[in-house]
Amino acid sequence: MAYVHSVVGFAPFGHYGHAMSKFVVLNLLSNHKLHMLRHVRFFDIGLLMKSLYEQWDDQNIGNGPILVEFKEKFVDMSTNIIFPIIAGKPNAEDSKRCQKTLA
Repeated sequence: MAYVHSVVGFAPFGHYGHAMSKFVVLNLLSNHKLHMLRHVRFFDIGLLMKSLYEQWDDQNIGNGPILVEFKEKFVDMSTNIIFPIIAGKPNAEDSKRCQKTLA
């Protein structure tokens, strides 16, 4: 199931799948819910920017460019944004456990 720019998969798509897709659209992906949790997105993007700046500041010699591995940073940021929306509370330990489960 795709809704705006979010994709959620359920299989098989019977009565349960229909009920879950309805729940996701009405509760998890509603404009009100996303608006209520925008502070989570802003906070985690701020943390990413801060960590990038600190890495640049630590490694930068002569104000040149540095090499940054974004894969892990984006996975951490995405999990930290998505987990509170689904689980209802931000928790770094639960977020790391969820990352290990999904990997």
